[in-house]
Amino acid sequence: MDVDERQMERENSLKDQSHEMKMRNDSEYFCEFVLENLYITPDKTKGLFLFDIVDTIRKECLKYDQDFSEFLDYLKGV
Repeated sequence: MDVDERQMERENSLKDQSHEMKMRNDSEYFCEFVLENLYITPDKTKGLFLFDIVDTIRKECLKYDQDFSEFLDYLKGV
């Protein structure tokens, strides 16, 4: 591994760490990211149900220690 590859890995690691920290500590960043980037792939046989969407978002909230009701409040302003 050469110096450029190590530098690129270091930069990517710092970006990932920054993103993880913002996802946990900045509820507005979390809400915007989830709203714009969370992609749900439905099962081919099942389709996509609202329950599945809500359940997936709740799991994201739990993963990043965010309050689901804050996310819902954020959606009211969208």
